[in-house]
Amino acid sequence: MGGVWYYVVTVATAGIFAVVPFVHAATRLRRRSAWKWVGVYGAVDVVLFVIAGIWGGKDQNRHDPIDTVIGVVAVALVITACAHLRSVRREVYGVPATPPPVDPAIAQVLAARTRRTDARALAERDPLMARELGIGRPDLPGDYDDGGLVDLGSAPASVLAASLGLSEVEAGQIVDAQGSFGSVDELLVRVELPLSAWERIRDRGIVIQA
Repeated sequence: MGGVWYYVVTVATAGIFAVVPFVHAATRLRRRSAWKWVGVYGAVDVVLFVIAGIWGGKDQNRHDPIDTVIGVVAVALVITACAHLRSVRREVYGVPATPPPVDPAIAQVLAARTRRTDARALAERDPLMARELGIGRPDLPGDYDDGGLVDLGSAPASVLAASLGLSEVEAGQIVDAQGSFGSVDELLVRVELPLSAWERIRDRGIVIQA
């Protein structure tokens, strides 16, 4: 929250002391362009201060068009200064800029990973529920979205091949070994599968205990 006081000073003083945050920023940044803005806002502040002082001593019960002008200028100064201070504050305090929007395709992949993590946790806590929900069995009817998991211990060869990018022969080797392993790592030890497929198997594979 560093630098929030920049806005507080500017708004609370109706722009009359808007130059103060820019003086602080110029001192910290030590850049000529920063001091240029100090001069600009300082000049405007002086004009506002002088005009406010002159008209402030007049009859407060009498409306004067100059009051409206002062108010409009003050509001414009506050808005302009606060908008300018966003980038200045970011430079001085290292406030991160608004992150760019996430690509929809990337967001979809990240969401699927999260669903796989949640489904694995559920299967570990309650294997019976996991089977009832059809986790890891896209070939069976079910409404639960497990993010694309495949149960290495029960899924047929066609599902294993399609989900893990394996050949029918390689998927058939997993089916032949079903019941002899209790985890993904045990499968990789027992069945000779291409190393290029290991990462995807670990990412998508699950073994739901009976």
